[in-house]
Amino acid sequence: MFLLGPMIQNLGAIWIDRHKAKKLGMTDFMKSLFDDNAGSDLAIVVTPEATRSRVTQWKTGFYYAALKAEIPICLAFMDYEKKTTGVGMCFVPTGDIQKDLGLIMNYYQSIHPKFPENFATDERYSS
Repeated sequence: MFLLGPMIQNLGAIWIDRHKAKKLGMTDFMKSLFDDNAGSDLAIVVTPEATRSRVTQWKTGFYYAALKAEIPICLAFMDYEKKTTGVGMCFVPTGDIQKDLGLIMNYYQSIHPKFPENFATDERYSS
């Protein structure tokens, strides 16, 4: 596992300065990454469930960071039943969190996770 850090860094990973992130808040910190890397092909990967355990309420910082930075949210997936992976729908958040996260929850309803017992969409936004 100790080799994972250098390998990911060689792929272009940017490590989080937790002191700066703590001062700004994670949402503003993620936005600052885009400001600091303007013109580059920066992408941030976030798992909004924030855990490997089952949760019914996702963290929404990824949404607010994308909204502030005016960048698209792209929905990645690994469908274990269909044995496919990729990036599906992309959209720029509108500011209507109910509508936008409803779209995300609807998208993931048809994806089959490896451990279905550990995955749930956010019931606040599911239709």
